[in-house]
Amino acid sequence: MMEVVLPHFQVGVAAVSLGIATAAFQAASAHVVARKYEHAGGTALAAIPRVQFLAAEMAIELRSARAYLGATIRRVGAGDPEAMLDVLGVKARAAEAALAVASRAMTLGGGAAFGRHGGLERIFRDAQAASVVAPTTDVLKEFLGKACLGVPLF
Repeated sequence: MMEVVLPHFQVGVAAVSLGIATAAFQAASAHVVARKYEHAGGTALAAIPRVQFLAAEMAIELRSARAYLGATIRRVGAGDPEAMLDVLGVKARAAEAALAVASRAMTLGGGAAFGRHGGLERIFRDAQAASVVAPTTDVLKEFLGKACLGVPLF
């Protein structure tokens, strides 16, 4: 299980989490570009520095988690004996990235993000679920900590 099933499952679930994060980023980006402040001369939300800062944080989360996933895939494929450490961490990292990006997307979406018509509330719910799908993020971090310290997993 640890050498065949777990690596494929972890990588697959991490990829799903990154898909969730990407959808959140795309939805929030589309919203802030399209949404205009009419009382401020039709300025788009995207022109506001705080909005740009949140978008940058979202992009950093996505790029970081994608890089980790890519490195994990390469290490597993190469038969790297240290790959199991990445296998244990990649789902946790991707789930945390999905939640961070989706949370910021909800902030950028404002009140509209909570309506069912835009899809952000569903994306946010899916991002929340990513951390509790077994093995949970907490369990994976426990396993990774044990592996890093040379403590048996079971």
